[in-house]
Amino acid sequence: MLDAKGRCCGKKPIQYKSSWSTSDGPHKYCPRCDRAYDLKTGAQIDNWAWRQSYGKWVRKTNKQESA
Repeated sequence: MLDAKGRCCGKKPIQYKSSWSTSDGPHKYCPRCDRAYDLKTGAQIDNWAWRQSYGKWVRKTNKQESA
């Protein structure tokens, strides 16, 4: 979830508003930690790097989480 200032891991995510810019449609994306967020609610959503498993967010890639 984004903080009160709209930041993910200390950085504001990039907004992809056009459905033509990504395959998943409009959303926010953090280039620092690869998380994706719903454009309206700010809640984290599944993407190529993260998925929800048993109520927790799990990284799908081998990249180490630094945040």
